[in-house]
Amino acid sequence: MRNGRHPRIGRKCGIFGGVWREGGAFPRKHLRPRRCNAGQWTVNSGLRMVFHVVFIKTVADCDDFFVVLPSIIEIFVMKILSYNIHHSSQEKIDKVISYDADINVIPELACPKLTKLPNNYDQVWQGVYEKKGLGVFWENTVKCETPQWWNEEHKYIRPLIVDNSWLLIAAWPTVHEGDNKVYPQILLEALCEYEPYLKQYPTLITGDFNCFIGQNGANPQTGRLEDIVAFLAKYGIVSLYHSRTGENFGEESRCTYHHMFNESSRFFLDYTFTNLPVFAYELAVDWDKMSDHHPQMIAL
Repeated sequence: MRNGRHPRIGRKCGIFGGVWREGGAFPRKHLRPRRCNAGQWTVNSGLRMVFHVVFIKTVADCDDFFVVLPSIIEIFVMKILSYNIHHSSQEKIDKVISYDADINVIPELACPKLTKLPNNYDQVWQGVYEKKGLGVFWENTVKCETPQWWNEEHKYIRPLIVDNSWLLIAAWPTVHEGDNKVYPQILLEALCEYEPYLKQYPTLITGDFNCFIGQNGANPQTGRLEDIVAFLAKYGIVSLYHSRTGENFGEESRCTYHHMFNESSRFFLDYTFTNLPVFAYELAVDWDKMSDHHPQMIAL
């Protein structure tokens, strides 16, 4: 157990030092074997996080969680962190690395010459300003490649082929001074261009979309969040938060962003859409104010 509690939904699990609700438990890599009430967890280091556990997926209070049973099977899990860290600093980067994800999708990351990653990490970064761009970095036990068909005009919508098997799209649609597009329009244009590859690959799209229902300036002509949802649904690509809670877009009980760090100014801007089999998904409940956003963790 971590922090004195069983690492399940709604418990102190120690991954972000806070309470989680959406998804399942995320055992850390390199943990020593430990005994749980209902069985034994064994976590080994290696190419992927590996632990031996049998679980049943249960729904309670609109949340998914995993109940450990005495029997043992082997599960291979890849962890993906999606987190807009708000004004990049080395302290924040070190904190992100401590979460021990295999792949990190980090909007507002500074450029590589202003950041320091451990030697066993690779990264891609793009942006207009050195101190604020879209970064993705990963442990080099994972293979991430930028496809030849990536259009650099969509600089904040970055596709990567992971382990030659599935498509990751890191998304942070961004409007700069003088741009005449709205956030949903920027994302939808990129997704439409990459549509042939959404058909070809199992896909996971994650990041700070800067999109919500009823957004000013967004309309059926420019494209809205509703249009993004409908477009992705054609390929079975759905929001993990909404598919697990059953909540409607625009009616979320939780938020992912506090405007100007104001606790009462709450928005849902950060999403993960996928048609990949997902072991667990969590949206941090506690807000530690390191950023104005909440992090997401996905386990495949």
